[in-house]
Amino acid sequence: TGDLLDARLRKGAAHTAAGALDFILPLLDRVEEKLCQVAAARIDAGFPEENLLGALEERCTPYLARVRNNAVLDRMAEPLLKRPPGRSPAEPRTWFHEMTYRAASWSRERRVVLVVLERPDELFIHHFWIITNWTVEQMDGEALLEHYRERGSAENHMGELMDVFD
Repeated sequence: TGDLLDARLRKGAAHTAAGALDFILPLLDRVEEKLCQVAAARIDAGFPEENLLGALEERCTPYLARVRNNAVLDRMAEPLLKRPPGRSPAEPRTWFHEMTYRAASWSRERRVVLVVLERPDELFIHHFWIITNWTVEQMDGEALLEHYRERGSAENHMGELMDVFD
């Protein structure tokens, strides 16, 4: 829905994922007790670390998150960052590549989706990665991207809140 369900003010020097596990798991419990049977977690790029992903998987919570690019992911993406033959499109194009990836700090491989974006009149194509525990049968790359983009309304609420704090 994009609604802000909870917030916690932390010190400015705190790492993005610091305290995430202690915040998200009780929030999911409250949401599943009062609002729905199964909640899903949509998290941003600073959060996909082993403790949180493992805890979400252990409690069978579906999740998706953006993953920050790194040298390994860049090497995996590089052969796939080619424009299709023909003229540049008049409308943006998006395509997806399914893979598995295991960060050095993770206990196992996980599903990642490379999202490649081609915009008219731009010289370079853009790309980023999404990690999820949904299977491709449950949610393909296009559906994952659509679901991930829905986070914008919650971020707008957070922006408004930060303006008030300012």
